[in-house]
Amino acid sequence: MFGLNAVALIFTLMFGCFLLPVSCFAQVILPFDILPYQHVDTVVNLFKAKAIDAGIVRNQEGGQEVRATKVEWKDIEFDTVIVSFTGQPEEVTQISLVRACEEDEVEKATEKLITDISELFGAPTEDAMDYAIWSRGIRQMIFLGRREDNQSIAASFDVEAALYRRPSTDAYWPYQIPIDASRDEIERIVTAACSRLIERDDMFISTAGCFWLGIRSRKMIIWNDEGGLITQIEARFDPARESEVRDAIVKKYGKQTASDDTGSSWHFVGSSDAVRLEKQDADLVVLIDVLALERKQYAE
Repeated sequence: MFGLNAVALIFTLMFGCFLLPVSCFAQVILPFDILPYQHVDTVVNLFKAKAIDAGIVRNQEGGQEVRATKVEWKDIEFDTVIVSFTGQPEEVTQISLVRACEEDEVEKATEKLITDISELFGAPTEDAMDYAIWSRGIRQMIFLGRREDNQSIAASFDVEAALYRRPSTDAYWPYQIPIDASRDEIERIVTAACSRLIERDDMFISTAGCFWLGIRSRKMIIWNDEGGLITQIEARFDPARESEVRDAIVKKYGKQTASDDTGSSWHFVGSSDAVRLEKQDADLVVLIDVLALERKQYAE
């Protein structure tokens, strides 16, 4: 086993700075140097560049997977690597490192793989005879356990969890609220920027007349999850300023990626739009998904 400092260093280099108190800006590194949200062909070519024979197969749900057999990663041998993707567009969401075993050897094989993975990532957050979990905050980054066939075990890496609320995230949204700021800190930041709050609730705070991108809003609502962490910002403007607001969004986030009868959207990676511009009642509304913008940042 590595010493504690060595484990912390490896863990930090691979997944950013959430083991150490000092923030850094290391890019997220996944097994085999796969990047978050890469597409199928890119992953196949990445394996080929490493002299690993990889192919595309269809899973039971009809989606594509990239598979390679008899591979080694970080001096640890695996029988199969399975890279899973979302639907359309197909983007990496999970990487599973699989080790085959006889059904009556599952527990012993699980214990051995837990030991191997722990040498890279330190002790699991939670473990038992037949599984182990390495978490980042409230998210499971690695789940290790038996597969449905009962003849193999796998350590599966959740790409989105590896990107979730990292201290190195650049707050590229209104008020520059840190992705891991507490509810009290969010209120302090917004109050300092807008002088006062007009409404509070367990899940949001709101202001009136605050500026964003140099344009005065009618109202801005900052939404948070049950833990008090920011999730979405909703900015409401006079519809007469639509052209001005649209140009300001394009200047900050680039050209829109889609439009429909109800509005325009900026979609980068993952399942949700990062920015949405639409009309609601008598307002022009901008919806900003800060977690989608975080995913974009680490996928670039």
